[in-house]
Amino acid sequence: MPLPTDFHKTLAEKTDEHLFDMLAHPDDYLPEALMVARGEIKRRNLGPAIITQLEQRSEIIRTQELQIANEPLSWFVGIIIAILPLGILLMFILAYAYRSSGYTKKSKECWKWWVGGVVVWVMFIFLAKIA
Repeated sequence: MPLPTDFHKTLAEKTDEHLFDMLAHPDDYLPEALMVARGEIKRRNLGPAIITQLEQRSEIIRTQELQIANEPLSWFVGIIIAILPLGILLMFILAYAYRSSGYTKKSKECWKWWVGGVVVWVMFIFLAKIA
């Protein structure tokens, strides 16, 4: 997939920190975009101290993002989701809010709790009918 025609110009206007952030998140960009970003960093001829500082800052941010992404859903929220499985609209909103905020594990666990709640409710209704 070719890059937009103004991509080189736009990239030249980005900060050094933004360029290093791009390299720290390679899954978010096309390989061609990363290649252009590396070229822009080389073109700027940054000193080794600045490069080290930017790499460290970028790594700290990436580590924080990974911690957020792997943060589990609290038991309290999980139980509320399981008790109210028919609130599917609320479930979509909550799971989307977690996912868009970077809490991918919480988003996935919302769905697990919701499915578990539906299963328990269906079993409860089934047992109530045969009793």
